[in-house]
Amino acid sequence: MEEVVTSKDIRVGDIISERGIISERWNPEYRDMGAIMNELTRFIVLSKNSHDELNSLVSGCKHFYFTVAVIYAIPEIRNVMFGSHTYKLSDFEIDDEDYDDDATYWCPETGEAAQVTPREWVRLG
Repeated sequence: MEEVVTSKDIRVGDIISERGIISERWNPEYRDMGAIMNELTRFIVLSKNSHDELNSLVSGCKHFYFTVAVIYAIPEIRNVMFGSHTYKLSDFEIDDEDYDDDATYWCPETGEAAQVTPREWVRLG
């Protein structure tokens, strides 16, 4: 069973998956036709911490952040995480990042820049 979640819904021990369109954000040559939500990452949540425990300017978190173990990540994301086995994931990355940034991609249908499709976070289990 899969359930779309926000950061408030996530608990320690959850397995969460980030879904998105790879060609829009990470690899313009990926053959998903700009329409298929692919699994970008899969994590096990190891801890949920208050933003007071970490400099929120560094993490970008608003209320809390998660320490997660990386089960899977597409190569482009693995490179951003420097191949690490754990990662600090902020509530901002889960809830707000796609709505606060101006990320665009080149749309082959229109030949112009288009807004990226927001990612979704899913709890697996």
